[in-house]
Amino acid sequence: MINTKKILFLVAIVLLAIFFISFFDKGLAVGLLIAIFLTATTFCVLYKLGVKDRELYIIISLFFLVHLSVVLFIYLTGFQPFSGGADYDGYHHSAVEIAQRFRHFNFYLADLDLLHYFPVIIGLVYAISLPKMIVGQLFLVWIAVFSAIFLYFIILEIGGSKKSAFFILLIFSFYPSFLFFSSLLLKDSLVVLLSLAGLLLFIKMMKDFTALKFLAFFAVLTCLIHFRFYIGFALMFSFVACWFFLVNLKFEEKIVYGFAVIFLLGFSPYLVGCGYFGAIPMESFLNKDSITNYREVAYAPIENSNCAENGRLTESGKISSCPASEISGTSSSFNLETGFGNKYKFITNYAISFVYSFLGPFPWQLKQKSHLFFLLETIPWYFIIFLILRGMAMRIKKNGLKNFFKTYKLALPLLVFSLLALSALSLFINNFGIIVRIRMPVFSALMCLLALNNNAFEKYVWNNRNIQL
Repeated sequence: MINTKKILFLVAIVLLAIFFISFFDKGLAVGLLIAIFLTATTFCVLYKLGVKDRELYIIISLFFLVHLSVVLFIYLTGFQPFSGGADYDGYHHSAVEIAQRFRHFNFYLADLDLLHYFPVIIGLVYAISLPKMIVGQLFLVWIAVFSAIFLYFIILEIGGSKKSAFFILLIFSFYPSFLFFSSLLLKDSLVVLLSLAGLLLFIKMMKDFTALKFLAFFAVLTCLIHFRFYIGFALMFSFVACWFFLVNLKFEEKIVYGFAVIFLLGFSPYLVGCGYFGAIPMESFLNKDSITNYREVAYAPIENSNCAENGRLTESGKISSCPASEISGTSSSFNLETGFGNKYKFITNYAISFVYSFLGPFPWQLKQKSHLFFLLETIPWYFIIFLILRGMAMRIKKNGLKNFFKTYKLALPLLVFSLLALSALSLFINNFGIIVRIRMPVFSALMCLLALNNNAFEKYVWNNRNIQL
């Protein structure tokens, strides 16, 4: 039962603290107010919708506090061990300009040459609050909280227990790349949110298909393609690949509905200028020249870089000239030719690139002290992979492959999505600084598979330690 007096007392303390902070830093005070208000509102909406899981509210509160603490630490100390601040600085300046226009009821944005609408979202937040970067960063804390909520429900949908979901979210709370990059003014938080929301809707549709769920999935997919098209394409094509195997419909309905929804799904990338089923970027990027330029020129290490002659690849896919001495991020890149001249070499190098994207960077690939940060992610990740495989092996051994697939078949979209996203990433990118950002939706999705580890969390973690929620 909710203790209203305690909640009101807590609210009063928080508001009083924010009031005092406002005398020293108005931007920080406003940002805190927005983050706390939006998170509290989310809790209230979930409760009104009938979500009474105590585990969820406890772990999400912890998740919020952890991410809030990191944002404040970065803001107060200026902590930035890596190069590459141009992205969030650029987003901030664009958002400030957009906020000024919105405040004068000027909604014309065509002359700003925006690559996507992330600065527009932040600009809207600035317009109703203050045009300070910390406001945007604290707004993204709420976005990260939403990601954790979607992750929780995905775990339940694929057959995990509430206690295993609690423990997985505890791990997710300290996922280094997500914790760091979601604390900066970057679109990556939004990409993870949309990916997990899309996967949740995807799985729900496989259990109980309705037109409303498909429309919601279509909308989320379209937004995801807009913000990061190759992750969106991975979600789109995983839906196409899994439909006929997983959807809970009669055979005739699978065929009829399947052709209808797949036909309509092709218009999702079309709406954001990518052509039907992404034909435009497919044609632009899936060719020898583009792949070679990404892998061998754009992020090539300085000693082998010909960036001064060819330029480097920007986030939009356009080439911009830059002297090799000024390339940022090259020290975190690895040399790996595409090998198009020899199909065996191409397959071998592509497989190596996939391993690097999935398991790297390895210790011997780290060239600077700041890159030790990566080990905080990769070493625990190896244990997570071991636990996932162990859980799957134990389930298959106990119940057989057929029963395992029947019970946990709804986890298949997570695997297919991750495989497609990593495949695209491995084909183009050879820079670990970029890889760890782009693969965040993949690692987030795969973490859900820890729930298949024979309910180990409930059996060993909770019962043996007598932890009660």
